[in-house]
Amino acid sequence: MSSSIIDNVNKIYQQSTYLEKYGGSVVFSVFAVLGVAIYFVYLHIKNNSGLIKKDWSTYRCHPLYIPFAGLIMNPKNMSKLDYATENFSDCFQVLLKDIMEVILVPLEAASVLISASVSIMSGIMNSFANAIANLRDELLDNTVATAQKQTEITTLITLFIVKIKSALAKGQGILITIVYIFLSVYEIISSAFYVLLVGSSIVLAIMFVLLLIVWGVYIYFFLIPFLGVLIASAYLWVPVGLTVIYVSIMIMVLVVVVFTAQVITKTN
Repeated sequence: MSSSIIDNVNKIYQQSTYLEKYGGSVVFSVFAVLGVAIYFVYLHIKNNSGLIKKDWSTYRCHPLYIPFAGLIMNPKNMSKLDYATENFSDCFQVLLKDIMEVILVPLEAASVLISASVSIMSGIMNSFANAIANLRDELLDNTVATAQKQTEITTLITLFIVKIKSALAKGQGILITIVYIFLSVYEIISSAFYVLLVGSSIVLAIMFVLLLIVWGVYIYFFLIPFLGVLIASAYLWVPVGLTVIYVSIMIMVLVVVVFTAQVITKTN
């Protein structure tokens, strides 16, 4: 039975593929189709060359006419190939210019926004400086009112600073709490992955022992002539299936091992 299976497999692989049988015809067909397509494009250009020449600025960068630019224009001061190459270079520069314009639009908008922001900030600073100068002049003009105003300003500044310190202290406390929560969650996740790693290793060890037993049973039956070989052939799917399952789980465990090792290293 095993020899017949091997013979059938050999017959399958000894059969010629489609490309081995008809590869030459496929290549010939491809070149034939390309040749016919190029011929019809050539006829189209020949029949419409006058119309294309009149509006060459519009058609010069058309993908259909770029390879045949020299043939269409028939230049006198250079070869057709040089003209086609130069025309392709010019069209490529035009395309590149359009692309760069699209790319530079956000940058130009950002620069305009930055310039406007700087102008606004400059105006605010100038207004603030003028206000301080006016305040200084007013304070100098009224010496009696100066002390009162200075006292009021000092009181307001002191209250403002106290409130800012209080807000910063509260914000610092909130940030520290968030950091401790994040570290706690990080420790929990790393511990969970460690437990998962140990559990997966135990499962793999048990499956490996079971796999050895299953393959041992298969080899035992396979060594028994006639009836044993038949039983082994019918039993083959069990060790093969378990091997596939074991390899799949082992790959997933290796991925978990690498990720867990990185997590534990960073945690430590």
